[in-house]
Amino acid sequence: MDSLDKLILGTAQLGLAYGINNKGSKLTKEEAFEILSIAYAKGIRTLDTAEAYGDAADLIGRFHNLNPTRRFKVISKFSSSDVDVSISKHVEAAIGVLQINFLKGYLFHSYADYESNQSTLAELDELSKSGIIEMLGVSLYTAKEFESVLKDDRIRLVQIPYNLFDNRLLWKKMFIEAKRRGVVVHVRSIFLQGLFFRDTNTFPSTLKPLVAPIKQVKQIASSKKLDLGAICMQYAINQQEIDGVLFGVESCEQLCENITNLDNVIDESIYKEIEKIPLQDHSLLKPTNW
Repeated sequence: MDSLDKLILGTAQLGLAYGINNKGSKLTKEEAFEILSIAYAKGIRTLDTAEAYGDAADLIGRFHNLNPTRRFKVISKFSSSDVDVSISKHVEAAIGVLQINFLKGYLFHSYADYESNQSTLAELDELSKSGIIEMLGVSLYTAKEFESVLKDDRIRLVQIPYNLFDNRLLWKKMFIEAKRRGVVVHVRSIFLQGLFFRDTNTFPSTLKPLVAPIKQVKQIASSKKLDLGAICMQYAINQQEIDGVLFGVESCEQLCENITNLDNVIDESIYKEIEKIPLQDHSLLKPTNW
């Protein structure tokens, strides 16, 4: 698979003031449309969104309506608590908002939601058989959750965090098992929601344990004269068992930089050096703990 084919543009930044480095303002409609236009022109064909991402889905739909020859495949996530009609009507409405014919993927936004709503999953499974949903999935955080959903033959897509720090060996084992079962693996948080790029002097007290490790990563990148974004991007892209890599941007410049980063070749020795960096508190790799 070509590296560009693995790229999936996340759209949280289109609908929300999202990310630890965000200054508190969301993108304008014009800025969002320009990002989508450039992404399509550069060869990206898949978007990742969620019903919790503000008006991101509406913006995507409006873009598709204005650009009928430039329609993306869309993966969306939902929480069952937001479904106040039958799931069939809910999915139909979501597709209508996005101005597409079917969903490439439809994911429970959390493992807890998946686990407690098996009746909803059964209904969604029927929709997937009709072609309205290409792949049912779950957005996950832990290897235990990953192991559990792999036992469910209805789940064809999983989304997990994966980056220079959150790269546990167990993920690799799960990736291999997913491939054996024909489950598609997408990864998110490859930049640790932008934390790798933030000035460590501005870290809140809760994130102080990550200051030293991130400084070490930055020092390695600087000493090797390598772009940190390229190091982060290539780390995920080059994992053969990973089928899709999500990334979000706040500007067209960031989008183009990330696509350019695909051309960088990072020696494997760099990653081996980074993987030796000790972490004091692995719980901080989960943004919900920030």
